[in-house]
Amino acid sequence: MTLPTVGRPHAGPVGSPGRPGSRSAPIRGARDPGRLHGYGRSVTTDRGPVRCSVCGATAADPAVLLQWMYEPAAARPAAWTCPDCQRDVLRGIESRLPPEWW
Repeated sequence: MTLPTVGRPHAGPVGSPGRPGSRSAPIRGARDPGRLHGYGRSVTTDRGPVRCSVCGATAADPAVLLQWMYEPAAARPAAWTCPDCQRDVLRGIESRLPPEWW
């Protein structure tokens, strides 16, 4: 079984570390300290506790933020919503649906 190669294709002799385009050259932003990586996105860990925009609850641990909802917006500041408030909003939307929908 052949493993997939990581990095960009080399533009010169193999084994010339640091040369642009070589497989041994680091990819920019690949492993920045203070950032969690996964699924093509990164979460900074140096921003401090995140606060829910609805109830004001805080999440100091970055791993807990995987359960929170992030709403980026251009016209207003970005907002975080905790799982409890997400559930309340979803129940409110479901309660307004007509009975035929169910």
